[in-house]
Amino acid sequence: MRWAIAALATCLGNVPFAMAQDGETPIDVEVEAASDWMARGLSQSGGRAALHLAGNWAPAERVAIAAAVTTLRGSARHGGSTLGFVVAPRLAGTVAGWQWSAGLAGHGFNGRGRLAYGEVRGALAGTLGPVQLAIGADYAPPQTAIGGDNLYLHAMLQGAVPGSALTLHAGGGYSLGRARPGESAWRLRPQGDYADLQAGIAHVSRRLTLGLRASGTIGQRVAPLPQMASGLPAKREGTRLVAYLRLNALP
Repeated sequence: MRWAIAALATCLGNVPFAMAQDGETPIDVEVEAASDWMARGLSQSGGRAALHLAGNWAPAERVAIAAAVTTLRGSARHGGSTLGFVVAPRLAGTVAGWQWSAGLAGHGFNGRGRLAYGEVRGALAGTLGPVQLAIGADYAPPQTAIGGDNLYLHAMLQGAVPGSALTLHAGGGYSLGRARPGESAWRLRPQGDYADLQAGIAHVSRRLTLGLRASGTIGQRVAPLPQMASGLPAKREGTRLVAYLRLNALP
């Protein structure tokens, strides 16, 4: 179940929720190459191929620290950043067979201007018959870097195809919040509140996962601000199909 929860979180574009179990190494590391790096239905790498390195360290039974770095390819969404960083400490445990996680996430970028922001995260994951379910909420309180606050509610289902090495997943989320005057809110919510949907298929072979995932967004489409001086994308992406290859380097 540990890797199932990690896979669900990765599909959502978050740092994995995986925790070390008794007798297992407290360190997980994975590397992913993707034709586009998507999060919440939005391209983070300007529609270009990206590399993503993620690690998870569990120094104690209920404590874990996740970290990730992603190549953003000069992303206009993040001030021309070439790299994005996430550090996410959290507490986790199990209640009635369901794994819960609660913690913080700090997002950093190497682009121009005030880009870093933080979130509070909570998630719950478990099994429902033959499938795994993960649900969660990520809240970024009012911050200049994102032009207000942002709440992201998300859910994902994943299951294996019987008699094969294939897995299927489907899910999505909803982004909403209050925007301050200016264009910074368009980093996380271009054109206002919206929903994102995604579905995919993956082939898992020992440490390697090869997959395809499709995503799209729906919701209101507010007209772009007249200035958009920072070069932020003027609208949300449409439907995207992303191919990826993931290597579980550790354990």
